[in-house]
Amino acid sequence: MSTAQVPGYVEANADKLHVGCWAESADGSLLLVEGVTRDGSVKYSVIDRSGDTPAEYYGELVEPAFKAEFSDAGWTWHDKQKFPWASVHGGVGSGALAKSVVADRDLLPAVTMGRGQLAH
Repeated sequence: MSTAQVPGYVEANADKLHVGCWAESADGSLLLVEGVTRDGSVKYSVIDRSGDTPAEYYGELVEPAFKAEFSDAGWTWHDKQKFPWASVHGGVGSGALAKSVVADRDLLPAVTMGRGQLAH
């Protein structure tokens, strides 16, 4: 099941933000929750699939700001399905990176990923 709200944003949904939650934007960019810390920060990566090879950007926000930023903002959230690594490494989407994410946040560019390689 997918939703427009970050898991845990709406208490009535009985879901929780956790490592592995992910979202896809209308332009094909992907967002993966990499960590939820004890001090309330969310570490995440945004994968831009618009070029010949995917590019990954890292960011961190406090949890309430993360939930507000990425709920109902054009992202479709998944908390029970595995992240679609095959679509990242096996094929590149046609959309552009969600520009507002890059423009509004200090995201750190990760190593550009080649086909079949993980950027970790």
